[in-house]
Amino acid sequence: MNTKKKAATKKTTQGAPAAKQDTRTAKSATATKTAAQERPQTPTKATSPEELVVFAFRLTLEERKAIHKAAGPGKASKFVRSLATHAARGDIKVVTAMIEAARGATTKS
Repeated sequence: MNTKKKAATKKTTQGAPAAKQDTRTAKSATATKTAAQERPQTPTKATSPEELVVFAFRLTLEERKAIHKAAGPGKASKFVRSLATHAARGDIKVVTAMIEAARGATTKS
């Protein structure tokens, strides 16, 4: 008699969770579609026509401090990129001007 009760219990429990899962899945899918429809689309960033790549190199702590001091707060990466690019292109006037501006920034501090 115990065997029959267990078998009957298994049959009822096997079918019940499956029905609940289907209901939850249907509700969550509907909720996701509704949320997606209500949410405004975020504007995409305009990409430049050139693909950017990473160019990295190692510095000593003293070199990094000197670059940050010369470039000013929050401008070190742009400073190094500009200086390296102009030097590679042979634009001596811009490189000299950047060096003079950096000297002025370091003597003020």
